[in-house]
Amino acid sequence: MLLNKSSAKLIVGLGNPGLQYLQTRHNIGFTLIDSFIATHPPLKMIQHAQYQLYKYQALGVTFFLLKPLTYMNLSGEILPLIWKKTGTTIASTLVLCDNLDLPLAQMRFKLKGGSAGQKGLQNIIHVANTDQFPRLFFGIGRPSHPAQSISSYVLSSFTSEEEPTLQRGYAIALTIIQLWVKEDFNKIYEELALHAKSIS
Repeated sequence: MLLNKSSAKLIVGLGNPGLQYLQTRHNIGFTLIDSFIATHPPLKMIQHAQYQLYKYQALGVTFFLLKPLTYMNLSGEILPLIWKKTGTTIASTLVLCDNLDLPLAQMRFKLKGGSAGQKGLQNIIHVANTDQFPRLFFGIGRPSHPAQSISSYVLSSFTSEEEPTLQRGYAIALTIIQLWVKEDFNKIYEELALHAKSIS
């Protein structure tokens, strides 16, 4: 899937709004957006009741970072408005989200496909009526204790022992975002392969 290099691009981080969800496993998408903003100040920020939108002009292209504030399971509902507002499309949208089946901080980049059980991603597929758009899955692992439910696990915070691995993952994910904006797909796969070896 080659994008038009002159067209704007949109990176959507999935998560839940509210302090109680801050830095939880399910909010990886929000965390990655926040990490990018912290190291790359945007040209413009729009705060809306249903979204936070950040505008950039760099790497030879205009791109936007988005945090939907409609809660995880309705992540896609605001996207038609955002696509119209930013001049982007589903094909020029990269989704950042958590994945239970990947080990902590392991990542998988896909240009199309299913939701892998991620309900926010599933809602985007439903709203867009297509699964033909890129996504970056960020591994959060599964509960180590069999008694812990998936719902409580994904809403739990990371441990201090997990933090070093997480930080390495965040750094690679931010690199992947920039490579995607530049459409350097070969380099994306190279970076992810090297990262997988380094933390395996």
